[in-house]
Amino acid sequence: RNTHNSTCVMISFSFIILLICFSITKAGKTPSDIPVSGMIETATKSNTVSNSLDLSSLNWFALDDGVMGGKSSTERGEVNDQGALEFSGTINTNGGGFCSVRAQLPTKLPPNSTGIRIKYKGDGKTFKFTVSDGSHRYDTLSWQQDIPTKAEAGDLEVLEVQYSDMIPAMGPRKAPIGIHFNKDLIKEITFMLSLQLSNGKPNPVSTFGKGVFPFSLEIHSVDFIE
Repeated sequence: RNTHNSTCVMISFSFIILLICFSITKAGKTPSDIPVSGMIETATKSNTVSNSLDLSSLNWFALDDGVMGGKSSTERGEVNDQGALEFSGTINTNGGGFCSVRAQLPTKLPPNSTGIRIKYKGDGKTFKFTVSDGSHRYDTLSWQQDIPTKAEAGDLEVLEVQYSDMIPAMGPRKAPIGIHFNKDLIKEITFMLSLQLSNGKPNPVSTFGKGVFPFSLEIHSVDFIE
């Protein structure tokens, strides 16, 4: 009798499982479609903004090739009435070739952030965005990302980059292999126009220019994404 009861229980349990599977299939769903705790939350957070920088609250300052004897100059590096950072000036490749505007961050990078989203408008040149410890030494470790821009006026352009995809450098030189992004080291952000791209290759003369020429970049927002 006990064996008979056990058999009945097993048959009943199997029948219930079949009913559940049939109901899921009828609804057009498979077990992989059923939400699992944490999966939806992770998916909805992909590339969403966790924090935004208040550009107007930062103390922006210029650092140009004059520190190396160059003649380039940042003529404007401040936030306008619309809240956009205006970075403009003149590049002189005769003995130099870079301008930059920088600001110390008020706090460390948000712990949950994985990258940065920048909205901007440029003049057709390829600028650079860098983050570093702000020490300004010749061998300062930084992570860089090119910002290609369009020459024609139009809608704002958007660049998203993961921290892990930014290129490490030590001053103007490539960083040793094996250096990984460290959020705890980052204290300063920089927007720059220079003779070199983030990968160390020359900034193409066709878009960068040669001799003495103006440049202009507007940064409308800097957001931390996760």
